[in-house]
Amino acid sequence: MFGEDSVQFDMTLLPIILAHNPAGTSVKTLLHFAQEITAKNFQQYDYGPEENIKIYNCSHPPKYNLSNIIAPVAFYYAKNDILADPNDVMELYTQLPHRLGLFLIGFEKFNHVDFLYSRNVSDMVYQSVMNTISKADLTEWIPVYDNAITFKDLSNYTLCNDTELRERTMRKNDSFWSKLTSYIKKKEVYPLTNVNENNEENKSRNMFPMSWNKPYNLR
Repeated sequence: MFGEDSVQFDMTLLPIILAHNPAGTSVKTLLHFAQEITAKNFQQYDYGPEENIKIYNCSHPPKYNLSNIIAPVAFYYAKNDILADPNDVMELYTQLPHRLGLFLIGFEKFNHVDFLYSRNVSDMVYQSVMNTISKADLTEWIPVYDNAITFKDLSNYTLCNDTELRERTMRKNDSFWSKLTSYIKKKEVYPLTNVNENNEENKSRNMFPMSWNKPYNLR
């Protein structure tokens, strides 16, 4: 399932692993994962065009804006990891603004679960991770970010420019009630000026235009 690696996997751990894995998850999580594979995008959950418009104001789900992740991030990856293909790893890496570097595990057969169960995972991965964390814990630590690889700012991907939403908005704005409301709001109404202030009827007539723009004190 995750990339075969009989060399690093300790078979004596298998009974313990199977006693705890696979762990429970929601059906929606699995569907979301499948949607992202099909769409080839790291995006929010797709509820279908109608529901998406209600939730996201767009017929399709927006992509996650990874430029909002401000924490420094280091990547550790392996060539034999089926669930985190090196091409996908690189694509994700370019979308993060504060990158500390890419670290490829120096073993061709290292797979997805080897990060947990490999015989030599401590020497191959954990020690390097701990060194990186130890540096970050120092008060005087100043991160040196990786600028050798071009950063892809995807913040504009959260905007929706689809035709379906524009057509839906146009239909809504073309309705009778939309036109009537628009007409009333645009209609300029001024208070009457040539009136006798002592006339109670004229006072009440002046009351409504004024209340259109601001609360009117009836007292």
